[in-house]
Amino acid sequence: MTLFDPVAIGGKTAPNRFAALPMEGNDAAPDGSPSDRTIERYRELARGGWGVIMLEAVAPCLSGRGRTKQLVLTKDTLDGFRRLIDAMRAQAPDTLIFIQINHAGRYALTPQIAYRHPELDAWHKITPDTPILTTQELDIITQKMCWAADCAARTGADGADLKACHGYLGIELLRPANVRSDPYGGPFLNRARLFREMLAAIHSEISSGFLAGSRISLFEDIEGGLGDTADSDAAPLDPEVQTFIDLLRAGGATWICETAGNPYLNPQLTRPVRNDGARFRTMEQHHSLTARVKTAFPDLCLIGTGYTLFGPDMPAVASAALEQGRVDMIGLGRQNLADPLIPRKIENGDAAAVNWCKACVTNNCAWLLRNNAEAGCIVYNKYYRNRLKQAKKAQPDASD
Repeated sequence: MTLFDPVAIGGKTAPNRFAALPMEGNDAAPDGSPSDRTIERYRELARGGWGVIMLEAVAPCLSGRGRTKQLVLTKDTLDGFRRLIDAMRAQAPDTLIFIQINHAGRYALTPQIAYRHPELDAWHKITPDTPILTTQELDIITQKMCWAADCAARTGADGADLKACHGYLGIELLRPANVRSDPYGGPFLNRARLFREMLAAIHSEISSGFLAGSRISLFEDIEGGLGDTADSDAAPLDPEVQTFIDLLRAGGATWICETAGNPYLNPQLTRPVRNDGARFRTMEQHHSLTARVKTAFPDLCLIGTGYTLFGPDMPAVASAALEQGRVDMIGLGRQNLADPLIPRKIENGDAAAVNWCKACVTNNCAWLLRNNAEAGCIVYNKYYRNRLKQAKKAQPDASD
């Protein structure tokens, strides 16, 4: 098995084992539709020859955004997304394209929390008077999420990522800390209601070949969080993670993308940097988590993470993981910002020309996003270097 062998996902086939992970650019038009810059950015990514491209987090409504220029998918912006998908298809007709559906929840521009959580509330300055979402409000959000997932199937994309990671509303509802006493909390099926409803809403599209899946924080490392970590590939999955993936699969999901942590609270789990002495240990945690899912669910296509920091050694490390059966696809996040053409360059034997991610100590691409600026790689792209300078000049006390 090599990085350039095809892989089956449901009834479709990705042409190789490279997956571009969702990385927000925060450059949408005011209504949330893809801007010309958004389209050009994804057109360039599509030129890279990826097996799968996962579009960045797309909100189901303006109030569900975490950034002022985040993409929003509704019936009103559907034509803009069709234009985006068409532009990508023109460059990469065989690449599978997934749209990530996500409501920012407590990290929305106006925080929307499902319950109190001392650790998370303190970090995000959630005040005691911040209202908790009512059952009716969650019903409305759920309906909008279902509409967004249905719209994703109508854009011409190949699938939808029902996002369950990084502290946003999906995983906030899913985790054991959710002890709400209404249909969205308490027993597991209640906590998973959002996902059950989305899968039901796109059931006919799934039956027709649309690929549903989920990017999941398999280990959150917070009080009452989802999942656990273990050193052994052979360790059993956390029971609730197992139950959740069972639920997704029963609803027609055919792929899972591994991630861990909450970048707002423990970014070292999600985006370790080059001077982090534990970075290789952290990456091995990711690989072990993925292997545990693969053992439990051999029929699902597993997209793994934790490869960017290997730099020039990444192809060899990734190939070994494929050969060992620990993963089916290699997901690259910050590396696809540094060089959107990396699969094509490696396939052409031109690895020396790859712009390898520097894993900046200050995580500059993440800094831009966290401070509501257009985000990208500042090392290899002058446009984002200028955005960083402007953002820091305008916000000298901005979040680090």
